[in-house]
This record gives sequence, C-alpha cells and structure tokens, in this order.
Amino acid sequence: MITIILNFTCTHPSRLKVLHSIFPKWVDVLGDYKFIINYDSTQNYESVKDLYETNIRDCVFTNDMETSWVDKTIEMVGSVTTPYIYYLFEDAGFADMVTREYFNKMLNEFHSTNAKHLLLGKTGKYKDPVKWKNTICETHKTIRTFNSNVPFNCCYPLAGIWDKHLFLEVLLYVKDNIKSKSAIKQIDGCEDLSNKFRSRNVKQACPLSEVTLHIQDVMQANR
Repeated sequence: MITIILNFTCTHPSRLKVLHSIFPKWVDVLGDYKFIINYDSTQNYESVKDLYETNIRDCVFTNDMETSWVDKTIEMVGSVTTPYIYYLFEDAGFADMVTREYFNKMLNEFHSTNAKHLLLGKTGKYKDPVKWKNTICETHKTIRTFNSNVPFNCCYPLAGIWDKHLFLEVLLYVKDNIKSKSAIKQIDGCEDLSNKFRSRNVKQACPLSEVTLHIQDVMQANR
C-alpha cells in the first residue's frame, strides 16, 4: 500500500549520529515496506548505504549526485507501484508510543477515509482539540480529517504520507516554479507553493497523537 522515499544527504557528524540512533525504530515500524533511497553525497556514503541495505529487507539505494532534488524525487515517485508514498526525513524519529501495529492502523484509517495527504512532520500543534472547535472536521481513532483549506494549516508539508498522483503534481509544480537548483529551496517549495492547491476540496489528515519527533540538533545548512 505504501512506499518509503528519502532523497537526502547526511554529511554532518551529529546528523549521522541521529540517523543511526533512530534507525532501529524505523525498522521496527516500517520494516515491512519498500524503501527507495537516493543519497546525494559521497561523504558518509558507505556508512549510510550499509545502514539501509543491512537493515531494510526491500531497499533500492542509489547515489545520484547529478540530478536535482526535485527531478530525482519525481523519478523516484514515478517508479513506485503503490498508491501511497511516505516521504521520510532522515532526522524524523518515531514517538515511543508508535509501533508497527499503530502505524498500520493509522495508514488503514487514512486509506479508508479517502484522504490524500497525512501530515507527519511537526504536528504537535494540530493535536490540540481547541484549535479545531470552529473547523469542520471528522475525528477518527488515530487521525483527524479536514478540508485542505483549513486556515492555520500549511497545505502540503513534504514530511508525510501522500497520494502518489497528488505528490507528483506538487513536485512538477515545484519543478516549474522554483528555478534554483538548491535542494533546500526545492524542498521548501513544496510548502511555499502550497497555496496553489489550498482551495481544492481535498481531504487531508493529521494524527491525533504526535507520531514523529523532529530531531534537529544541527543547523539545517549543516546537513
């Protein structure tokens, strides 16, 4: 049902340490799914490659440093055969309460509600019921669903579970409108350009409990 995608670098020693520390939990929660990885650096290449290929049962690992982030991600998404894609950041750890069973329950609920995007980034502020008291939404067992034009919500943050076709559409829009070759600017473009899609009647979702923990102990530039 879902494929995990990462297209990243991990050159800073502290960030590599974080990746190694959170990897066992990734395997526990996501080990049944296919991973498609592109590592965009030679620095720490062998360490990162070994981490994925040793621990992930079904893993495609590439080292394409020539293709831009958005073009490579479009290529990776295009190769996926599942209806959903989880774009996972290399410094996103899972909360202690998240198990394989919980994640699968959340994914099945997301699918059954016909939602197209599930926020799995900095979602702490979205779990507060007070923020939803004046918003039309539905509360389920693990997620809340709502229309994508909710005023306080950035429409499609990259970190999360995507309907494959919606993800491709957003990536192609970023390709056409972000002229910089900077990976960071292209990644940020997925959120910065989300107003293009905000008015659509697309069902979106966020967890009722905090699922991921954003572990960022170094500056974003030191990736």
